Amino acid sequence: MAIEDGNATCAAPYDEAVQCLVAAGCGTCTTETEFDTCEQIVLGNGGACESYAQAEQSSCAAEVADGGSLNGGPCSDDPSVLSVICGNGSGDGG
Repeated sequence: MAIEDGNATCAAPYDEAVQCLVAAGCGTCTTETEFDTCEQIVLGNGGACESYAQAEQSSCAAEVADGGSLNGGPCSDDPSVLSVICGNGSGDGG
């Protein structure tokens, strides 16, 4: 997000929430359903990463709104993020 639209105010809290999810074990989930369940528990009320989630939500409201970087914009899914970071090359990466 900071690379694409310069919103460092959102990028840092977003990164911290993602890093907390990984540290809490959600990075080892093997299915989307498993990850979604882990994310809800860890980021939810009383979860290990609740404070990070609250900071991210308050800092990233514009990015989560329709058309924002995280909702239909350049950071809304992994391929889009990789395109921002790596460019729009046509190669398969190897």
